Amino acid sequence: MISTGDSIIKATEFLKKQKCDKVFVACTHALLVNGAEKKMKKAGVSKIVSTNSVPGSTSVVDISNIVANAIM
Repeated sequence: MISTGDSIIKATEFLKKQKCDKVFVACTHALLVNGAEKKMKKAGVSKIVSTNSVPGSTSVVDISNIVANAIM
């Protein structure tokens, strides 16, 4: 889960100092509060991918069938 993105930003800053070219982030629940997506991109995150458990601009993995099958 990513909420404020602070941990991702710290990790990205560390990776960039280590000369990492691109940083890709994946999570299950992307809450992305208080401008987190914009802040992470500014810190150097290349792409953020999340499930559609919380709909948003990063939601690319559909988990609806998994959830539906689990409750049936």
